[in-house]
Amino acid sequence: MKVGSSPLYYIPGQEPLLENFSQHLNNREKEALILLREKKILEDTNITPINRVALRAIKDFAIPLNINLNGQTKLFWKHFQTNDEEIKSLITSSSNALRQDDRASGGRVGSSSTAEKKESALKPTPQPKKTITTQAQITSNNASETNALGRAGGLPNKPIKKPVPESEFSRVIKSYLQGKDLEILEIISEKKRELEAKVSTNTLFGKQSFYLSAKDKKSINDNDLSLAIQKAQTEKMPALLISPGKPNKKAQEYLEEWDNLVKFEQIK
Repeated sequence: MKVGSSPLYYIPGQEPLLENFSQHLNNREKEALILLREKKILEDTNITPINRVALRAIKDFAIPLNINLNGQTKLFWKHFQTNDEEIKSLITSSSNALRQDDRASGGRVGSSSTAEKKESALKPTPQPKKTITTQAQITSNNASETNALGRAGGLPNKPIKKPVPESEFSRVIKSYLQGKDLEILEIISEKKRELEAKVSTNTLFGKQSFYLSAKDKKSINDNDLSLAIQKAQTEKMPALLISPGKPNKKAQEYLEEWDNLVKFEQIK
């Protein structure tokens, strides 16, 4: 954590003193910290995009945990003062509650469905016939079949994806990037009214890469910016959002708070 431009250092055992410096967080980060302090642990998929970005920015207060639940690895955030025993208890109680909900919903189906399930379980399930074609069988077929299999490679023809025609919006964005000396490194997604790509530009300190998110919208909101940051963070680079629309009031506030993570350019 930094206060201004100065980093904070502490020795083991002094972690609780970090709370004294939470006042230096911005409003979004404070709201996320208050929520995490109250809940002690939060599942990443159950919180708003804005809180996801905020928790990733306050790593001294929010500790990421990858937890395996029912064969699925899920990302959780724990408050830095919550110990492992509390985490286990909270995760266990949450998992048990989900199981009880599943049982309750299953019990409302009625006894008739249970009987049907038991009856169907007793009946043998017909096994589909398997057809195995060996190389010997292929060569034993007549000449015309062999030639046909040879042309097809023994595999069904895969549909050929037709290239998506470049939209007018994409052409405008690419022209704008060229005029700003921004080089397109890789196009990730290209749609009629959206373009996502990795771009790079020269600065005084060398090459700087951005995750570009271009949207053909009349107005940009804070969710657009939050989503752009999330995608950019997966690529470990800042976000650049370009649009002909203006950012609304919430988006303006968001840009001021997260100006180190996202840049906005309006095209006309």
